[in-house]
Amino acid sequence: MADKDKKETTETDKTETTEGGSAEGTVKKEVRKRVKDIDFMRAWQTSDSVAEVVTATGITTAGQRAMKLRKRGYKLKHMPKGSGVRLTEESEAALLVEFNALNAELTKDEKKAETPAS
Repeated sequence: MADKDKKETTETDKTETTEGGSAEGTVKKEVRKRVKDIDFMRAWQTSDSVAEVVTATGITTAGQRAMKLRKRGYKLKHMPKGSGVRLTEESEAALLVEFNALNAELTKDEKKAETPAS
């Protein structure tokens, strides 16, 4: 069945001949690699998050594919909701300080841009 396919980008070398000799360039070409349902289900059942499944299979729509397989009768486990990344109080406080500094810098730049030059 043509479910969502694994996408990976490969590079192929392309050689062109020009007047002064040859020039080599790189052309990116998207290649779809199929992931069989059984391989997807194995990755899903052995992973702790949707992000792990995406990393393992390359399928960015892993949650949708799992839902589709459940509708077809396969009893796949349900992954926890959310990003799976929890911030500690210290890291959240550090992030807030960094955000406030960035916001202050952007505000200062906007004020400079609004001030007419004399």
